[in-house]
Amino acid sequence: ARMVGIARSVDAGILFVQPAINLKDMSPFKSAHREDLDEAALQAWQSLYDRAGELAAAGDAAGALALYQEAQALDDRYAELHYRMGQALFSLGHYAESEQAFQQAVEEDIAPLRMLGAMQRSVAEVAAVENVPLVDFPEILRQAYREEYPHAVFGKEYFVDHVHTRMDGYRLLGLAL
Repeated sequence: ARMVGIARSVDAGILFVQPAINLKDMSPFKSAHREDLDEAALQAWQSLYDRAGELAAAGDAAGALALYQEAQALDDRYAELHYRMGQALFSLGHYAESEQAFQQAVEEDIAPLRMLGAMQRSVAEVAAVENVPLVDFPEILRQAYREEYPHAVFGKEYFVDHVHTRMDGYRLLGLAL
């Protein structure tokens, strides 16, 4: 809202761009366990997590997912766990569920360098309240994904890292602007 006020105070136009983020192909930057997790629960969690990782590496996404879900029942705050669940779900073709798991990994990341859901909602709310045009970049990318892929889970298809897109992504944004 302050940015809108500044722009309007000098008769400058303003528009907002809703940022898009790489969900599928960027793991969380830092994960942490629940603070109240006791040593026995932590050891049980770690055992499940490690066994699930072995199953995932061997190509058993369903088996890995089952163990990751057991680990989640012990501690649902560990960002990397959600990311790995997302990978397993994606491997199984459960794209909507995988996107939710990847988004939860972003939300649980204790060193978030990607736009959180609350921040995205704030951008949309301020744009609406202040009557500022909003370019919905995630929706633009979603449409592009649907035309080319069997899923719309943002990843390496359009992103080079956690937030920066490839040239074709920037082209889509430029056209929208």
